Amino acid sequence: MALNLQARAILWAQWRSWRNVLPRARRGSLLLAAVGSLVWYGLWILGAVASVLFLSETTDRERAYSFLAGGLMIALLYWQLLPVLMVSTGASLEIKKLLVYPIPHSELFQLELLLRFSNGLEMLILLSGMSLGLALSPVLNAWLAGFFLPFLAFNLFLAAGVRQTLIRFFSQNKTREWIVFLLALLATVPQLALLVERSDHLFELWRSVPSAVWPWTATAHLVTGDLVWSNWIAMIGWLAASYAFGRWMFEKGLRFDEDAARARAEPAATACWTDWLFQWPHLWLRDPLAVLVEKELRSLFRSPAFRLLFLMGFTFGVLIWFPMRYRGSFSPDRFFVIVCVYAILLLSDTLIWNYFGFDRGATAWYFLAPVGFGDVVIAKNIAAVALVVFELGMITVVCFLAGLIQSWQAVLDGYLVSLTILVYLLGIGNWSSLKYPRPSDPNRSWRRGNPGRFRFLLLLIYPLLGAPFAFAYFAREVWESNSLFYAIVGALAALGAGCYGFFLETALNMAREEKESFLRELAETETPISSLLQG
Repeated sequence: MALNLQARAILWAQWRSWRNVLPRARRGSLLLAAVGSLVWYGLWILGAVASVLFLSETTDRERAYSFLAGGLMIALLYWQLLPVLMVSTGASLEIKKLLVYPIPHSELFQLELLLRFSNGLEMLILLSGMSLGLALSPVLNAWLAGFFLPFLAFNLFLAAGVRQTLIRFFSQNKTREWIVFLLALLATVPQLALLVERSDHLFELWRSVPSAVWPWTATAHLVTGDLVWSNWIAMIGWLAASYAFGRWMFEKGLRFDEDAARARAEPAATACWTDWLFQWPHLWLRDPLAVLVEKELRSLFRSPAFRLLFLMGFTFGVLIWFPMRYRGSFSPDRFFVIVCVYAILLLSDTLIWNYFGFDRGATAWYFLAPVGFGDVVIAKNIAAVALVVFELGMITVVCFLAGLIQSWQAVLDGYLVSLTILVYLLGIGNWSSLKYPRPSDPNRSWRRGNPGRFRFLLLLIYPLLGAPFAFAYFAREVWESNSLFYAIVGALAALGAGCYGFFLETALNMAREEKESFLRELAETETPISSLLQG
């Protein structure tokens, strides 16, 4: 796969753009990123080491086949599905921007395949461990590891085609939201299947399918020395089909204009009978605060990214936690509060941690308009509270209709705890939105709004924030006192109000002192290759 000088120059420039981020990053951010990467890739390295140990010790070819087939299936599903379920597309070509470069048409697909490795580093680690295990195996030969290469190429071609397919689907807002929503619901199927007594029939149906049909089983057969013609045909067939699919969808992507498709799909805005739902701030607030809140509500409900997360809060959130409630992992009375807090965490990407992301370069208008910047921040917080309350109301309705509400006291507790946590999150979000701003596309449901370096801080924020409320429930059970529970929650709410005021003042000072860098970050645009650091 030889690339000309222009293509290599683009890859080198993109590498330099990733590399140049590091010197400007703060030491704390670099340390958190390093620790997170070390833990994540360390787990995959442990999986590779486990593969080496298992394959180097087993003398049973059938056990080796079962182990390899399972591992290859996990690797394939991880590479192809996890980027979608995690709302990330990884490093990818921006075709419209790359077409202006003097790159031969035949090499664009090769360049795209090279970038597909950005989503498959974990898979490469796992396959390397399996290959080393084959070299040390007492019953298998090292040269059989060469059959991993067709499997690797199959995943590269398939990933290229899947990405272009998703881009075409996601160009239609409604289609994009429903596809991502359905994919998210698929994550709940394994847990729900375990609760169904007839789930054994599904496994029997799975076992009845010939093993040579699947690419991971055909590869496992070949790697373990089962070189019959059916396994060769299956692997070659999957490889040819994935190449045809990937190349076909990539060529269609070269001629596809996402912005034009979205423009044709979106009709002009017209007056709607639901407009009164967005005008309620004028009943309680004065301008300019009322009109700023109305603007936030309208813009958020027009955003596919927000609509998707809002929909998942009272559907996916209920389904994902229901199996744990069914198995008695926690008290039924706590199910409601867990779902409510989880829904708030889902919405936090668009409402809390980076709420200037959708405004992007237009944020400069807030500093020029005849309104105080503090009014803008408070309006965004009011809109966030209103939408969270709306979300909690939808969760209440769904849980009530499904018979998942044990008592109305559990509902009251859920609202009190959730809204108290929200006060803390809004305070910290005011700081993070000014400290770590990042432009976000509201039309892309699979992109996250908060920057990568801030996500590592969330690993500390969430446990520290949740511990006092867990103690409140613990105190209620130990001392059997509801009054003590409400006293602790009330104290936490008062402390949260103080924290909110502190972070609000800090954010406003930051806006005055670091306005230029703040606006510059939000005005940045993507490079011809979208970086993993941005995804």
